[in-house]
Amino acid sequence: MIPQHTESLLSETSHYAAAYRNRLILIKCSGKVLDDAAARASVIGDILHLKSLGIDIILIHGGQTAITQALEAARAKHPGVTNTAIDGRRATDETNIGIIAKTLASVNKSLVDDFRREALRAGSGAAVSGIPGSAVFKSTPPSARTSEGLINYEGGVNISANLGLLRAAMARKRLVILSPLGLNAQDENMILNQNADDVIAPLMQLKPVKLILVSDKDGVHDADNRTISQLSRQQAESLMQSGVIAGGMRVKVAAMIDLLQRNGALSSVSIVNGLVPGAIRQEVLTASGAPKATKLASRHFLRIDTLLMELSKELTR
Repeated sequence: MIPQHTESLLSETSHYAAAYRNRLILIKCSGKVLDDAAARASVIGDILHLKSLGIDIILIHGGQTAITQALEAARAKHPGVTNTAIDGRRATDETNIGIIAKTLASVNKSLVDDFRREALRAGSGAAVSGIPGSAVFKSTPPSARTSEGLINYEGGVNISANLGLLRAAMARKRLVILSPLGLNAQDENMILNQNADDVIAPLMQLKPVKLILVSDKDGVHDADNRTISQLSRQQAESLMQSGVIAGGMRVKVAAMIDLLQRNGALSSVSIVNGLVPGAIRQEVLTASGAPKATKLASRHFLRIDTLLMELSKELTR
């Protein structure tokens, strides 16, 4: 006999699995999470599980740690190589773009290999495609030259996306692993380095139902430093106005609100701590979500969550 709490959990997850089947979930994962062996294994296992339920997934990855290491190694031989960051954005110019592009390609291939290896081990049969962002995104550098007078290879202004390649992969039910590189819209021979957060907005054309931002940090905290699991737009705006949500988190939450307002198909945006085992799976398949995570949801989705939570309670009685 199945224990009541187990039966309730299975019923709850089945409801969410059915709701998301054949729908797209975008997951943006920090390089700091993917650099942690246990967290990387958890992310891969969770995503493959969601894929086995018929959910479409695009994983956008960064590679900050790997890029920093590669640039430092290059600087040891060639001191003129730039390796600086301003407000979390890496200065990119002719001295380092080749290294950055090569490193992100290596990170992408390594992830694809690990996903395929685990899919084979688990017998999931998931097909995985690694796609360079340069095959999808185009943008314009914010300026022709950096502050040091070098050619600017940083993208991020007016990013557009050619979604044909992604739609074709999704039509074949492939799991997509996407890097944040792009091409210069004014010179397609010029590869640009883009912040992974910046390429999310143009992907909204694919009408994802959910966006999950995975990092090595907890979600939004209240004034007592407790993680807020469910956050409405009104609550978020009040906390930002009072200064409880500040700094980098304020920027992130403001972007989340903007994405929800502009994209009707998007039901929720979540900030998830990827160092918590099983966090992505729990965030997608349970009403309570992942521990230490914050979900900012549309009003409609919050009502659905409430109904599912009530249904789960009924099943345990």
